[in-house]
Amino acid sequence: HIDANSVEVMLSVTPGGKPQANITVNVHHNTCNLPLTHNIMTTSNLGDGETTGPFTTSNGIIDIVLNSLVDNQFYIITLWDETEGTASNTVTIEFSSHDVQDVTVDTIQSEGVVCITCHFLRGSEAAGCVAEFNMLSGSGYTAVHISRNNNEEYITGCVVNLESGEYSIDIYDIEKNGKKSDAPAVVIEHIQVSFVVAVIPTVTSATSVTSSENLSMETSGIVFTTPTESSSVDVTLSPPHMSTVYRDAAIGVVVVFVFMVIILIVIVVYYAK
Repeated sequence: HIDANSVEVMLSVTPGGKPQANITVNVHHNTCNLPLTHNIMTTSNLGDGETTGPFTTSNGIIDIVLNSLVDNQFYIITLWDETEGTASNTVTIEFSSHDVQDVTVDTIQSEGVVCITCHFLRGSEAAGCVAEFNMLSGSGYTAVHISRNNNEEYITGCVVNLESGEYSIDIYDIEKNGKKSDAPAVVIEHIQVSFVVAVIPTVTSATSVTSSENLSMETSGIVFTTPTESSSVDVTLSPPHMSTVYRDAAIGVVVVFVFMVIILIVIVVYYAK
């Protein structure tokens, strides 16, 4: 019997540039003593279907090679056991023959930055990928083209200053000839983007400086909001201490008195002659 948990699919591109799938399945020993066959049906989004089988086992393993796949298609593979015309142990696998097999999305909230990483099929010679951002609640549209120079396994590109809102992202192959694939390889929906410019604290008067609490938490990340609290520092100019005024006045009186005494002595001495 087919072990549903053991099914493995390895996708690659042949030296001739065609997509290929290698499927490995473990098979348990048949204990029901009835003739048992193992079959497979291949169905693509083109609507065609092909049934192959029965397959023989080798040391409890079935190896299946699908080398007639078509580029840029989505496939459904169905495996099953069959005993006297009755199917059992059905297993369904889905995969695509697009060059882009997987996509990773990273966002930097409050800065409007979204980075896309495209992961490619092994052996693919695609020139890169393009990610198209479509705003769900408006007409915003942005695209980022990510080039692939040395057949890297994955490549990354980023969009900055993306308008706040909810987006869907369609990722397309860029074929070896530079053309974009007709249909997206991966579609990602409901990506929330937040982009807000920071509020700078302002001086409100010569004697008062105001600072504000600007950060608040939302489900989409950290965003700046309208200031809700303010604290002021007032500067007051105090007059001189009164004891300082009295001390300076007393010193002035003493100086005048001494000067007058000197003048009087000079006059007395002059007339005494």
